[in-house]
Amino acid sequence: MNIGDFVTTRAYFGQSPAQERFDYDGNNKVIYVGWAERGVASSDPKWFIQKYTYTNGLVTLIQGSQPYAVWDDRTDSTKVSFS
Repeated sequence: MNIGDFVTTRAYFGQSPAQERFDYDGNNKVIYVGWAERGVASSDPKWFIQKYTYTNGLVTLIQGSQPYAVWDDRTDSTKVSFS
């Protein structure tokens, strides 16, 4: 199973074999969202992570990580790259 299966399943059926994690800024806006198979540790390189950028309170950019990122490293640009 790959991350496309997770996202597709979640979007169309409301359920997913994936776990989700969220990280928020001080204004309670989501900055990072991550998906991995259930049971995967946050330190395992098996996460797909999205990074959200805001301008004037609106989401202006959503970037995705490489498919095998580590959730715990999401804020370290030397370990996780977004495009």
